[in-house]
Amino acid sequence: MLRIHLLKFLLVFLYTSVGICCFAQNSWQEIKSNGKGEVTIVYFDFAPFAYEENKVIKGIEYELIMAFVDFAEKKYKVKITPRFVRSTNFAQVYDTLLSSKNGLMAAASFSITEKRLREVKFTPAYLPDVEVLICSNNIPIVKDTAEFVKVFAPLQALSIKKSSYEQNLIQLQKWLPNMQLQNLNHFEEVSRRIASEDNLYSYAQLTSYILERKKGTSIKRQNMFQVEKTGQAIAMPKTSDWDEPWEDFFEQPEFNTIRKKILLKYFGDDINELMEAITSTDKSVGGKAVDLLTLETEMQNLQLKNKSLEVARQTAWRNSFLIGLLVLAAIAFFIYNRYRAKQRTNILLEQKNQEIEKQKAELIEKNEELAQLNEEIIQQREAVEQAHISLQRRNDLVSKSIQSALTIQQAMLPYAHRLQDALGEYFVVYEPKDIVSGDFYWLGKVNQQIIVAVADCTGHGIPGAFMSLIGTIIFDKIIVSQQITDPATILNAVHLEIKQALKQDESDNRDGMDTAILRIEAASDAEATSKKLAFCGAKRSLYYVSQNNPGTLQEIRGERKSIGGKQNENKQFKTHTFELEKGSLVYLSTDGFADQNNLQRKKIGEENFKLLLLKNSSLPLKAQAEQLIAALIQHKQDLPQRDDILVMGFRL
Repeated sequence: MLRIHLLKFLLVFLYTSVGICCFAQNSWQEIKSNGKGEVTIVYFDFAPFAYEENKVIKGIEYELIMAFVDFAEKKYKVKITPRFVRSTNFAQVYDTLLSSKNGLMAAASFSITEKRLREVKFTPAYLPDVEVLICSNNIPIVKDTAEFVKVFAPLQALSIKKSSYEQNLIQLQKWLPNMQLQNLNHFEEVSRRIASEDNLYSYAQLTSYILERKKGTSIKRQNMFQVEKTGQAIAMPKTSDWDEPWEDFFEQPEFNTIRKKILLKYFGDDINELMEAITSTDKSVGGKAVDLLTLETEMQNLQLKNKSLEVARQTAWRNSFLIGLLVLAAIAFFIYNRYRAKQRTNILLEQKNQEIEKQKAELIEKNEELAQLNEEIIQQREAVEQAHISLQRRNDLVSKSIQSALTIQQAMLPYAHRLQDALGEYFVVYEPKDIVSGDFYWLGKVNQQIIVAVADCTGHGIPGAFMSLIGTIIFDKIIVSQQITDPATILNAVHLEIKQALKQDESDNRDGMDTAILRIEAASDAEATSKKLAFCGAKRSLYYVSQNNPGTLQEIRGERKSIGGKQNENKQFKTHTFELEKGSLVYLSTDGFADQNNLQRKKIGEENFKLLLLKNSSLPLKAQAEQLIAALIQHKQDLPQRDDILVMGFRL
């Protein structure tokens, strides 16, 4: 029997190996040199990473590879033909990888480990890698190592040959030296066995475990011996030169958008958010465990809810049947009652005549009561009208106060002639959500250096306006009074001033602002063709269109840190210095424009906002502002404005 199984394995291995050899496998250098070529991808059927469904290959790693091929063809002007070859088990994929030299990739949900790095190459990790210890439902949750040894010693472990599951279980043998280990052919077979049998355990990738739980698979997770690895990636032979284009693919600005779109398609929001939270370096181990336990509780609640819905459906059907019987009984009773009622009608008619006479007397009495009640209603109406007049007066006072606040806020903003003198040709799209705004812009000149800033304060309306006034005063203090002109130094100082002004170290206040600040240095020579600029942003970016490259909108991203509130104090702002030719366009903005939604709840989005800026960059700046406002109105239609909006643009 053992010989038969061994013979089957050798035949499958030879079939796959021969199949792979039949395909041309070109190195990256060959494809770049020839302009075209083929690459073979050997994969193991494992949903949702790479699998066949109705004879169509799908999965996260399949779509990631196809996106990479598309990227490489466009960037390097080559034609790449990918050939996908299916293997029957994980060990066969790994053996094929070890025996190949170039032109081959492997998609099998590979975990990056130190041992594998000595044998093969990997692309950069596209997904955080966390593996958890799972077991049959009859096994209790253990609290410490001693209890783990006592409970798990007699159980049987399931593994996949040459997988990271096997490596994890080998590590557990220091506590379980007599471990009973059985190798299976497929990862999904591990979950099925554990769900249908008692006294089994193994490891599973956290994403696979959660997907199984969401499908209702009856498995349990132990809180101990969770393993966090470098990540999951596409594997290549050690001698492969395909790591060069893969690294370019991961470093492109659009990669995160591509990656998130693929993961969202196969995992959903909850698993994506959980993986980010569990692998976050800012969270404690306890906090990560709470995130996972919370999601498990939500899945359990969902299963209970589904059961409750099924019970409710059965109960509704039973109740409908009973109601039908009751309706029939009621109809029968009604017919019988009508028959009896006719017999009593003649007797009742006489009684009714007597009652009518009595009711006439009662009506006269009631009319008198109604007249008195009417007088009371008139008095109450007059009181309501007086209250309405009082409320209207108060509303007028509030409106006047808000208008006064608007006048004060507008006085704090730079006047048009100052902007014109400092920037030359410029525009400002300034659309408060309410009468007053939480967005503001600032302009100053220190030692022939022009400082421009836009800021998005916490909230909008009156609270946001108060924050904008505080921000304006702090900018005046730091830049004008203290003569500080380095953008990063300014933002670090503003952060401290906001925390001190709002006493945030002593309270729960977390208000602050997202800011972009730019310094424009005066030209040292009147005939100079360029200007030196310095930029720093707190969650806000700078966009520009160079005079020498008018067809491209460039972006300098701000730091992933806000001003004020609870922040990572070890992370400091950094100044980006660069030169731009005279005539180049520079844009600064808050997030209000990009976040505006339409009737379909779809935002304009940062990418569409940047496309609008580039599309209109050849127009005069005044016309650019008009086009932005028109695009905003067309997008939101009759919907109210979602947030304060501020976009500033000017020509060097």
